[in-house]
Amino acid sequence: MNITASSSVGSAKIGFGEKLAYGAGDLANNFIFTTVNTFLLIFYTDVFGIAPAAAGIILLGARLWDAANDPIMGMIVDRTATRWGKFRPYLLFGAVPFAVLGILTFTVPTRLGETARIIYALLTYVGLGMVYTAVNTPYGALTSSMTQDPRERTSISAVRMFMALLGAFLVSTLLPILVPIFGGDRPARGYQITMVIFAAAGAMLLIITFFGVTERIAVPQSRKKLTIGDFLKVIQKNDQLLILCVIFLVLFASNSIVSAVGLFFFTYVLGDAQLFSVYSLANFIPLILGIPIMAYLASRIGKKQALILGLLVSLLGPLGVAIFTQNFQLLIITRVIASIGGAATVAIIWGLVPDTIEYGEWKTGIRAEGAVYSIVGFFFKLGITFGGLVPGLVLEKAGYVANQEQVPSSIDAIVSLYSVVPIIIGLVGIGLTFLYKLDEKTYRRILKTLAERGEQSDGLPREMSGKSISDL
Repeated sequence: MNITASSSVGSAKIGFGEKLAYGAGDLANNFIFTTVNTFLLIFYTDVFGIAPAAAGIILLGARLWDAANDPIMGMIVDRTATRWGKFRPYLLFGAVPFAVLGILTFTVPTRLGETARIIYALLTYVGLGMVYTAVNTPYGALTSSMTQDPRERTSISAVRMFMALLGAFLVSTLLPILVPIFGGDRPARGYQITMVIFAAAGAMLLIITFFGVTERIAVPQSRKKLTIGDFLKVIQKNDQLLILCVIFLVLFASNSIVSAVGLFFFTYVLGDAQLFSVYSLANFIPLILGIPIMAYLASRIGKKQALILGLLVSLLGPLGVAIFTQNFQLLIITRVIASIGGAATVAIIWGLVPDTIEYGEWKTGIRAEGAVYSIVGFFFKLGITFGGLVPGLVLEKAGYVANQEQVPSSIDAIVSLYSVVPIIIGLVGIGLTFLYKLDEKTYRRILKTLAERGEQSDGLPREMSGKSISDL
C-alpha cells in the first residue's frame, strides 16, 4: 500500500462512508468494552459468585496489567510497516481473538472449584484486556493517518463517538433484556449466549473498518523504527499530552464508577433492574442529539471551552440522583439534560488527542502516533481501573450481599457512588481542563511551522524541545 504525505493529502476531505467504516470499529469495541465496564462487576458478584472485594481486586489487577501494556503496544505499532499500512492490520488479525476472549470472560466454568474459578476469571479478563489493547491502540491512532485537517478530525471523532454510543446503548439496553430471555433461571447461560452475539458482531465490524479506511499520512521510513528513548522523549516533552492524559484519567474514572454501579442502583435501590434499560435510552438519545450541538459549539467557541461547558451540564445527572433518588421521572429529566452536556466528552475529548501528535512532533522532531495513543490509553485505562476497584471495595465494606435485600449502609453506599462521588471527580476534571492550552489557532501555527521548517537529510524536522506554546 503506497501512502503519500503531501499537504493536499494531509488536508484531504474524508467521505462519510469512510467515516462510518472507521466508526464501525468503535461500535465493535463497545460491544465488548461497555459489557465489561457496565456489567462485569455485577456478573462476578451475582452470577459468578465472587465476593465484591475479590471481584474488585480482579478488576484492579487485570486493568493495571492492561494499562501497562499500552506503552508497549504503542512502541510495537510505531515500528510497524506492512503492505496494509501501519495500523489497519491489527484490526484484521485481532478481530477473532477479541471475540473469543470476550465470550470466555462471560462464561462460568461450573466444574471448577472456587479458587480455580477466580483464577479463570482473572486469566480470561487479562487476556481480553491484552487483545483489546492490541486492537484499540492502533485503532485510535488510525485517525491521525487519515487526515491532518482539524475539522475533519473533529468530524471523524464525532462519527466515531456516535457509533461508540450506539454500541454502548445497544449493550446497556439489550443485555438486561436478553440475559433472562436466553437464560431463564440460568443467568450464566443468558450472559454467555448474549456475549456470543455481541462478540460475533464486534469481530465483523472490525473487519469492515479494516477494509473501509485508508491511511493517507505517510511517516518516512526513517521515522518508523522508534527506540524506547524516542518513546520516553515524546511523552516527557509533550506537556499538553500529559495534561490531557490526567483529564482522561479523572473523567473516565468517574464514568467507570457510574457505569459499574448503575445496575446495582436500579436493582437494589429502585427495585427494578428493567428500569436500567429505560434510563439507558434516556441517556442515549440526548447524547446523540448533543453530539452535533457540542461539535457546533466547539467550532464556534473552541474545543476546550465547549468541553468545559459540557462537563458542567453533565453534572446534573449525578446531582439529580442525589436529590431525586426515589423519583424515577425526575431522574429521567435530569439525565436527559445532563446527557446533552455529556456529549462534549464524547464528541470533543478524543478529537484533542491527534492535535497533541503534531505538537509533540513540533517539540521533539519525532512523530509517534502509537506512542501518543498508547499513553492516552494507559491513563484512560488507569481511570477505568480506579473506577472498577472503588465500587467493589466500598460495597464490600458497606455490607453488600448479592441477590437479597440490602442493608441501609449498602443502599447509602450505592447511592453515594452513583451521585456524590462522580460530582466531586467531575469538578476536578473541569478544573484540570482549564490547564490545557492547545487551542485551534495554536494548532494551525504548529502545522504551519512544521511545513515551513522542512526536513533534514535524516527525514526528521529540527527539534524545538526548548520551546513552549507561548513561543508560537
